[in-house]
Amino acid sequence: MTKIRYLFYSIIVIFIFAIYHIIFPREYSYLMRVVDYIFNNLNQNLLNNSLSSMFYRNLHPLDILGIFAYLGLLVLFIFYPLLFGIFFFAGFGGYKKYDKSFEPGLSVIIPSLNEADGLKSTLDTILKSDYPKEKMEILAVISGSTDNSEEICKQYINQEHPIRILNKSLKKKGKPPALNYAVSEAKNEILVFYDSGAKLLPDTLHNLIAPLRNKKNRAVVGPLKVENWNKNTLTRGTALENATYNGPGLFHETFQRLGRTIWLYGRNWAISKKDLEEVGNFDEDALAEDLLISVQLAVKNKKIVFAPNAVIYSKEPEKSQNFKKQRNRWIFGYRRDAGKLMQSSTKALRTVITRNFAMLHFAHFPLFTVGSIIFTLIFVLIQDYYLVLVSLTMFIFLFGHIVNGVRKYGDKHYSNLLYFPWHIRNVGYMFVSQFRLPETLEWEKTGE
Repeated sequence: MTKIRYLFYSIIVIFIFAIYHIIFPREYSYLMRVVDYIFNNLNQNLLNNSLSSMFYRNLHPLDILGIFAYLGLLVLFIFYPLLFGIFFFAGFGGYKKYDKSFEPGLSVIIPSLNEADGLKSTLDTILKSDYPKEKMEILAVISGSTDNSEEICKQYINQEHPIRILNKSLKKKGKPPALNYAVSEAKNEILVFYDSGAKLLPDTLHNLIAPLRNKKNRAVVGPLKVENWNKNTLTRGTALENATYNGPGLFHETFQRLGRTIWLYGRNWAISKKDLEEVGNFDEDALAEDLLISVQLAVKNKKIVFAPNAVIYSKEPEKSQNFKKQRNRWIFGYRRDAGKLMQSSTKALRTVITRNFAMLHFAHFPLFTVGSIIFTLIFVLIQDYYLVLVSLTMFIFLFGHIVNGVRKYGDKHYSNLLYFPWHIRNVGYMFVSQFRLPETLEWEKTGE
């Protein structure tokens, strides 16, 4: 089925560009005529000689220029339109509906450090869930907290809610040690993970757990939408990110439709305790613990699925300083932990490389969108209308994917599209920051 979808979307993209080629043949394209001229004037002996002899010939500079120009155009105007075109069309369609009558015992884990207000919000929405309370325990990990987190949790216990307070002193700082502590205390087989501040909808837990009825699905992740999406330009840009890539959002849905590997984002996901223990639980030195678990599951052929309707809301950083702390930790953790994984096994190496390729292209949709606009303007100036159409189509594929993400995972807040430059700024900051990271970095609070 996956191969058929690839073929179907490819045919659509190829058909579009075939129509363009018919309407605007090469004589209407200055750049294509130049490349054809250079390539057609290559030394004809080049095609007649053996492959090995090509490396011992003295090629004319025009020959070399023609080869690189031709290959460059193949990549720029065939590979990328096909890649982004397939991804654009695969973003449309519905998603698989699961039977929500599946109700195993859950251990819902919430690590929280001095985030009493956020913890209260999360507890309130979990307890309003339509999931049976008798099949659920809530583990609030507040080790090291010096605020009133414990008092808030005790208020719920007094109301006979299924909440357990975990406040044992931990040797290491950070989220992974707190998660391991909770996993060791969990009584149920299915573990669910939320950050403090997450707000669930009444049916979020049912929708998140439902795919695990199928024994082939070993872990599941759901989307995160931005609660404070209209607070300022920073949160609006982040809302666009979450709707497409960082949520996870449309990116995960599209990858799942195309049969690609899904990875976990650590703020809204579930896994069986047995599977988590099989991959060694959480690496307590990790800054990107969700990356490590995702790759370890992939290495063991344990399938991760995306549940589009298992929605939570959460506040994202509203101040630039907190945003930078968050993103620096993400980037630093990814680079360090990915390097460790790539040395662990050949399959882990392939998995990380595949994810890097996806991040390079799909996480940078805003930058590619800007590139398509720049190319369009250049081709208008040189009156190359064939390539104008190609670049405009690239723009439609790229920006159209973002619009579709807002439709599906951004609550149709189309006004956020006016803040697209701030989306570019967020992505651009992450791209640049990877080249100027500090030598060391530790876990710290990045919220407001």
